Amino acid sequence: MVVVLLLSASVYFWSENATAPETGIETAVSVDVSGSELTQHVREASKSNETFYGVMQPTWEALSQEEQTQFLGKTVEFAKAKGLKKVNLLNARGRTVAYASETRQQLFGPQ
Repeated sequence: MVVVLLLSASVYFWSENATAPETGIETAVSVDVSGSELTQHVREASKSNETFYGVMQPTWEALSQEEQTQFLGKTVEFAKAKGLKKVNLLNARGRTVAYASETRQQLFGPQ
């Protein structure tokens, strides 16, 4: 009985003092876009590593392809000013609607 009691107490103290292992998963940090042209179509923004993520408002889908390309360019300039190299714009369902990096820019159709 003493052995079981000691074993139970040691397991209890071990579980209380054990720390959760780090998973290595990086979470995105919020980015303030207020005061910029991005607020016109970006609902919320965040960054992770070197990528800017923007969740778009429904107004994005009403833009022509040329207007979307121009807005993506403005977003790239904003991201560069923040020290970021890539842009990933997402719709409300979390699907990528536009992507840009140093070497390419791409718009994706309705999803």
